[in-house]
Order: sequence, then C-alpha cells, then structure tokens
Amino acid sequence: MKRAYFFVIDALIALLIIVSVIAFSTTTRTRKEISYTELFIFLAKDSLNVLTELKTFETNNSYVQGLVQSNNITKNISLIRQISLFLETDKNKAKELCEEMLKPLNITGKNIGLWINDELVCSFNKTSIDKAKTIIPLKSFVSGTGNETIHNVNVPKLETKIVEIRVWLE
Repeated sequence: MKRAYFFVIDALIALLIIVSVIAFSTTTRTRKEISYTELFIFLAKDSLNVLTELKTFETNNSYVQGLVQSNNITKNISLIRQISLFLETDKNKAKELCEEMLKPLNITGKNIGLWINDELVCSFNKTSIDKAKTIIPLKSFVSGTGNETIHNVNVPKLETKIVEIRVWLE
C-alpha cells in the first residue's frame, strides 16, 4: 500500500513539473519584445493622431487653456489646424504651441519634429536631420478654410496641408 502512494505522488509531481514547463514556455514565446525605437514611433503616431483629432478646447494643457481663455485661438478646430493658422500669422506662436504639444515626446537621445507643407514648425533633436541614418515620416492631411482676397473681396478657399511628424535615428 505504501508503494502505491509513493508511485501516485511521484506521478502527480511529474505531471505538475510537465504542466509548469509547458505553461512557462508558452508565455515566454508569445511575449513580444518592443524596442525603444518602436515604442517611440508608436508615441509619435499617437501624437499625430492627437494633433489631428483633438480640438483646442478639449486639451488639458495649461498653455493651450490659457490661449483659449484669452480668445487667442479658435476653440472648435483641431490642434494641428490651429498650429497651421499660427504658422501663417505668427510663426513664434506656432512653434510654442507645437513645442507644448510635443513636449511629452521630448525623450533624451531621440529626434522628433513637426513639419507642415515641408516647413519645420518645431523639433526636439539630439542630432541634425541632415546627419540621420534613418528618417521615419508619419504623415497626415489637414483641411480647412482660409481667406483669399480677389478684387478687394474676401473669398473663402479650401486648403489642404500635409502634416508630418518625422522621427530620425542616428
């Protein structure tokens, strides 16, 4: 009888070891390692989505809220549209707003910048984009209206701009 208990316990211990090894090996094989660069690119894509989708009055950024309260920006347009409007009238305000929105991505040692129609608005960079080995562009389009003066009459016009966040690696 004692031998039977010994063999049953021995079989249960062996089964427990086999199940543990299988469970451990499947969890380690399915886990994907994400590199720092992939994470940074994901954050840049997310930032581009935020800039194109989030309205100026929806953000909780204190700088933007101050501009909204002082009526220095349009409340019901996307952040990227507001940056593009500032780019036409006041490049310093465009740069300040851009820097405020990209500040969370200012990760030491990484390079990121925002371009609108191939014009640099702002960037955080360790190395010049001219010296980059790899440039990863993340593009979107922004449409909106502007005004054009024809024969002393303001005529609305539809504008489409290419917005690009570029991440570059050394």
